[in-house]
Amino acid sequence: MTTIDELPRPGRPGAILGLEYWLSPERFFDDLDGVGERFVIKIPGLPTWVCTTSPEDVKTIFTKGQESLRMAEVLRRFAPHEPLVGGDSLIFLDGKEHQRERRTLAPPFHGDRLKAFEPTMVRVTEEHLGSWPVDRPVEVVPLLQELTLDVIIEVIFGVTEGDRAARLREAIAGLDGLVGSWHFTAVMVFALARKGNWPGAYGNIRNAVKRVDDVVLEEIAHRRREGAEDRDDFLAMYMRTGADGEVMDDARIAQNMRGLLLGGHETTTLSIGWMIERLTRHPDVLDTLQAGVDAGDDDYLDAVIAESMRLRPVAPFTGRWVESPFMLGDLEVPAGVAVVPFITLLHRRADIYPDPLSFRPERFLGVRPGTYTWLPFGGGAHRCLGGAFAMLEMRVVMRTILRERTLQATGDAGESMVRRHFAVAPGRGGVATFAARAPVLV
Repeated sequence: MTTIDELPRPGRPGAILGLEYWLSPERFFDDLDGVGERFVIKIPGLPTWVCTTSPEDVKTIFTKGQESLRMAEVLRRFAPHEPLVGGDSLIFLDGKEHQRERRTLAPPFHGDRLKAFEPTMVRVTEEHLGSWPVDRPVEVVPLLQELTLDVIIEVIFGVTEGDRAARLREAIAGLDGLVGSWHFTAVMVFALARKGNWPGAYGNIRNAVKRVDDVVLEEIAHRRREGAEDRDDFLAMYMRTGADGEVMDDARIAQNMRGLLLGGHETTTLSIGWMIERLTRHPDVLDTLQAGVDAGDDDYLDAVIAESMRLRPVAPFTGRWVESPFMLGDLEVPAGVAVVPFITLLHRRADIYPDPLSFRPERFLGVRPGTYTWLPFGGGAHRCLGGAFAMLEMRVVMRTILRERTLQATGDAGESMVRRHFAVAPGRGGVATFAARAPVLV
């Protein structure tokens, strides 16, 4: 048996690592790469991290730690999820409560129902492409952010009435702007130093959240008055009977809708942005992908998505709070620390992914990503509920883009990683150039 005191630690002081974590994530990852399969990080003001890049450890954490490990406390300690989505939302629940809430929220994410949303995703993408600049470089992340927001508004919220849709878009943009501000980041750092306790009632968050919820509650009331509860969007499904015959009250529906928004909008936007950034640096991959899309074959596109998310996962790690001493293989992990499957570094293991820093979608042709070696959606009971939705959206958006535009390769160096909200984003916004092309008839 070993203890965490015997694990290696990075060569840089914790304060330097903390600055890199916020200001230079690429350097942060590089400084940790090669430290060891398991290692310890101690950043001032944060709990001790017990990090692992071992698939066996990951499997143990996801499948055998239910009595000792908790997701909620990590979320409170490392990110401001509680004031944004509510402390009683799905991500803060464990055990039977988590299972029950997950069953309630899961129906719209089933495969057959998801497939029905594809025509809407195609239409929204085509509408946005009509206004995208051609034949000149453009930052794609802001464009994708608007596109994916409209997908969420139509498919998730189902809000199509003009004035209400505009007000919902404005409210969401306000919340996004707040979360992305330096002021919010400063308050968040302060809260993290106080063990996740936010300083007072942070009114800006409360007001921004209320503006989103007010529009959703207005939409719910409108549908009930009009008897329009039989639609196929997520909101309509949640207005009907849920798991175990339960019907959610309107406030809880609005909270859950907000959770889906915050959990999926930014991550999907950045995942597509990174995919475009990687494709422009690899013309051979881009040519193969274009040929597959033109032929109506999604196999290579799915491989490109998987490889892009392997190489540039927007969430670099996941974690669990150790509530009581826990055995991770031969390692005794004490209570009061965070055990952290380090996604970015696990995805760089050469014994799992030969030549790991190369962009090679062929790794995933005819091969399903490993449950404990490919973790952009996390894993275990808390695996991202919207993972299948995100994969469908990325596939549909990218396929539609390539059918209507020609993405041009570039000889520029790859974009560096920067922190954006709680994720890792292309440093220059995913700059790319598109040329017009005639739609391909399949």
